[in-house]
Amino acid sequence: MTIWKREGLDALSHSPFSVSGIFRAVGFLFVSALLAACAGTGPDTTPQQERDAADEKQELREYNSRAIQHYMEGVSAQMQGNYAMAALEFQEALHFDSTSATIYSELAQTYLMLRKYDQAERTILAGLGQTGDKAEFLPMLGEVYTISQQFQKAIETNQQILNELSDETVKREALARLGEIYARQQKYPKVAEIYERLYQYDTDRIDYLKKAQRIYLQLGRFDDVKRLIQMLATDHPEGENYPLEMAKVYAESGATDSAITILQKLDKQNPNDEYKLLLGELYFRTGSADSAYTILRPFFDEDSTENRVLYYLGGSALNIGEQALADGDSARAQSFFDESEKYYRQLLRQNDSILGGYLGLGISLRQQEEYGASVQILEEGITQFPEEVELYEHQGISYYISQQYDSARSKLTTALQMDSTSMRSRHFLAFTYDQLGKKDSAEVIYKELLEAAPEEPLYLNNLAYMYAVEGKNLDKALEMVNRALELEPKNASYLDTKGWVYFQQGKYAKAKKYIEKALQISGANVEVLEHLGDVYSKLGQSARANELYDQALKLDPDNQEIRQKIR
Repeated sequence: MTIWKREGLDALSHSPFSVSGIFRAVGFLFVSALLAACAGTGPDTTPQQERDAADEKQELREYNSRAIQHYMEGVSAQMQGNYAMAALEFQEALHFDSTSATIYSELAQTYLMLRKYDQAERTILAGLGQTGDKAEFLPMLGEVYTISQQFQKAIETNQQILNELSDETVKREALARLGEIYARQQKYPKVAEIYERLYQYDTDRIDYLKKAQRIYLQLGRFDDVKRLIQMLATDHPEGENYPLEMAKVYAESGATDSAITILQKLDKQNPNDEYKLLLGELYFRTGSADSAYTILRPFFDEDSTENRVLYYLGGSALNIGEQALADGDSARAQSFFDESEKYYRQLLRQNDSILGGYLGLGISLRQQEEYGASVQILEEGITQFPEEVELYEHQGISYYISQQYDSARSKLTTALQMDSTSMRSRHFLAFTYDQLGKKDSAEVIYKELLEAAPEEPLYLNNLAYMYAVEGKNLDKALEMVNRALELEPKNASYLDTKGWVYFQQGKYAKAKKYIEKALQISGANVEVLEHLGDVYSKLGQSARANELYDQALKLDPDNQEIRQKIR
């Protein structure tokens, strides 16, 4: 195999230099000599003409003989690694035979061995000009241009090979060189197209399409990935599990419903752990925590060491617990929070370099009101992943909920410095400034949030409530909370805010109406009970107000502000 010939894009490094043209060259020159020796047959001539012809034949024999001699000396020097001497001998051979494609070819290869690319290029072009042998010289020229990184010339030359030569092997090698060039230039779509074209030359080379698939997948060209999977399924129907491959592509592209449908069908036809694991992951991604938990839980019973199972089980149990808490089922919530903690802790014991393990465990502990433990595990995560903004963000939230507002401000500020687009960090930082009495700073952040998301009911409500507490911008506050209630009409917090705006406006009957609705929806809530007690107090119904304050104190017995309101 000569230096310019390689198989596929796998051979991206240059092959060792060779003297593979020896036998071909020797054969060529001996045939030339033989033809010259046999040139005597022809038309009748005079004795003088015969003598002249004989002299010419003798000169030609001597001429070709010296070309052969220098050529063989060059080959010998080449085999001994003396490339400089080989080049001199091949040059001498060309002096005696300037029409031999083989000598030009070997001289060009010798220059390549010496890394004299300019001289190799000139030699190839000279050989091409003398012999017109494109099949011999264009592939070499394409290789020289590639090695010397003259990429535009290399592209043009290899395209010329594809357009003008007929040898399929040579054309495939030209495609491989084009793929190498495009890879160096990071033109990955073109590389994928080259792999596809190479596959057409040899449809047994499934690896070509697999490589093209990987490139398309990385580029997010999922339709192309699906097209190649269908092509493989047609050409090699007894090959891989193509429906599973298609499901994975759908999952990667975000078409999770299609992926789930395929996997459900596959698992029904032939129950398989791989199908179930992927289904569990997709259920989790789509927010179907109960389905994810149901399908993954048996895996934990069978083998509790699978990181993937532990991660998604931890997340599913956490989500189920949060939903149970929102539904008011505290016992079910605690049960699933305990399970979530168990899965995440085991995950981190097995592999302490999984970011999701620290985040999930930190949130689970916070939901169980173990704020110190939550902060600590998130700090351990920060040690492992100092650039991950979510760790700082959730640490700030844990500090905020545990009323450590200075620490919350510090962590949330750090999170925003790392990612200024984080809406959640801004939201909790506004909360924190509000609790620290820095109302102006809180107001600035809420306005920024509303500028970014003007229809977000949470931001509308929170700024409205802050205005209501301060007793300012009450008309604006009422406008904002009304918009929030249009979006979420049964949200207890928003109803309470609207009632409190009316309270601050002195419209106590209207305030009573909305705060009572809030209490009906939320159930026992310290803040809502206190607000309703304040309303009844203003309406002159002290006994009812005291009842409400007593209910609030049962939930928060250390609340001295409420205790002082009881008459």
